[in-house]
Amino acid sequence: QNAVKARHVAERQDVQIAHNMQYTDFNSAWDKYLEEYDRMAQIYIQQMTERHAQNLLEFQRKLQSELSDKPPKWSRELLEWRRRQHMLARQKNYAE
Repeated sequence: QNAVKARHVAERQDVQIAHNMQYTDFNSAWDKYLEEYDRMAQIYIQQMTERHAQNLLEFQRKLQSELSDKPPKWSRELLEWRRRQHMLARQKNYAE
């Protein structure tokens, strides 16, 4: 019976050692996976940032070219203020 107990203890120790080795291997593999994941995430963020900056620059250039082709469209309020200003200037009423 002592031999059976000793064998059980030895088997349990072997299983525990194997479990510890698997646990260590899994943790190191998982850490490596997470490092690779973080590295790739940083690369993707960098690429997306560059792409967004390029798209913004293209949009700004397009908008600038579209706006430079058209004369400005003044608001009704501004046109009314300018009309009043010219009318008062013709009347030489500079106080208002």
